[in-house]
Amino acid sequence: MSFYIQTHIVKKGENLDNIAEQYQIEDAEMLRYYHNQNCSLKMQIGSTVFSGQEILIPAQKDIDQIILKRNSLQQESHNKKINSLENQRFFSNLVKLNHTYSIKITDSQKEEKFSENVTEFEVTLKYVSKDSEGNYIISSHRKNTRINNETPKLKVYEFALKCTACLSFIEFTIDLRGNIIGVHNQKRIIDLWNNDKKKLENLYEDQYSLQYIEKFDFVIRSQSNLMKHLKRDLFLQFYFSSFCTDYQNSEADTISKFTMYDVEYQNNYKIELDDFITIHQNSECIDQREQQEILAYNEIDKEEEKINSHLLESQISADYYLNTANKILHKADIKIKSFFYGIEETTQIEIMSI
Repeated sequence: MSFYIQTHIVKKGENLDNIAEQYQIEDAEMLRYYHNQNCSLKMQIGSTVFSGQEILIPAQKDIDQIILKRNSLQQESHNKKINSLENQRFFSNLVKLNHTYSIKITDSQKEEKFSENVTEFEVTLKYVSKDSEGNYIISSHRKNTRINNETPKLKVYEFALKCTACLSFIEFTIDLRGNIIGVHNQKRIIDLWNNDKKKLENLYEDQYSLQYIEKFDFVIRSQSNLMKHLKRDLFLQFYFSSFCTDYQNSEADTISKFTMYDVEYQNNYKIELDDFITIHQNSECIDQREQQEILAYNEIDKEEEKINSHLLESQISADYYLNTANKILHKADIKIKSFFYGIEETTQIEIMSI
C-alpha cells in the first residue's frame, strides 16, 4: 500500500455514510468507488462495511477526478436520451394513459373595456384499446365545469351544458398523427341524446333554443359532424398536437389547425430534456380566409386567389411538459393571441395533471 494514500479503519457502529461525512466526501458511493478502484479484489467492499476493515480515503484531487468522470457519464447519458428523442417519430405510450387533468381556459378581450371569462373543468383521459389497424381508442370523461369560479347559472350556459351532457363521456379513435379519425361510442351518445332532447324541448320552448336543439341533433347523428365538433375542443387539440410528429435535430415544423374556428397555423416545435421532456411551440397564422369567413366557419375556395388586408393576425406560444418515462403530458401552458378586426383577443389554456 502506498504511503501517500490515506486510510481509515472501520470502528464499531460506523458505515460508509458517516465515514464519507467525516472526510467531507460528497457521498458514500464516491468513497466506495475510489476504494474499489485502488485496492485488490479481496479488499473490495459493497454497501456494508465491518469493524476492522481498512478503507482507502481519496484526496481532494481524486475527488475532483471522480466528479469530472461522473459529470461526463451523466452528460453522455443525457446526450443519448436527447439523440433518441430528436430524430424519431415522437409518440406517447398511450397504453399507459389513465390521467385526470385540471383545465383552466381564460378568454379575454381588449376593446374600450377589458372583459374576461374563465372556464374550468376536469377531464379524465384513459386508454381503452386498439382497433384492427393499430389506432388508439381513448375515452374522455369531462366533469365539474365552472364558469367564472361558479357553477353556471345563466340560462345560456345552463342550456348549453344540458345539450352537451351526452358528450361528457366519449370514446374516440386517434391515429399515430394524433388526428381524431372516429367516434367509437356514437350509438350510446345518440341514445343519451334522444332522452335529453325530449326533456329539453319541454323545458325550452323559445325559437332560439329549439333551433339550437335541432342543430345539435344534426351534429350528434352524423359521424363526420360529430368528429368536427370534437376536433374543435381546445383541450384535445393541444393535448395531442406536440408529441404526434416527426422530430429532426430536436425540432419539428408542421402545419395544423387550432382554435374552435379551425384556423391554420405554421408551427415550430423544439425539444429540451431535463426533469421533464419540454416541448416549446411557436406558431404563426397562415390561414388565407378573411376574418369574416373564419368566424362563419367557411372553407376557403382553393381556386380563388385572394389578396386581402383582412386576414387574421394570430400567434400561439406554448410549453408542454411530458413525463420522461412514458412521454405522457404532465402539464402545459398555452397562449393564443389574435386580432379580430383590430380587437385583441387572448386565450390562455392551463393544463395540469392531478
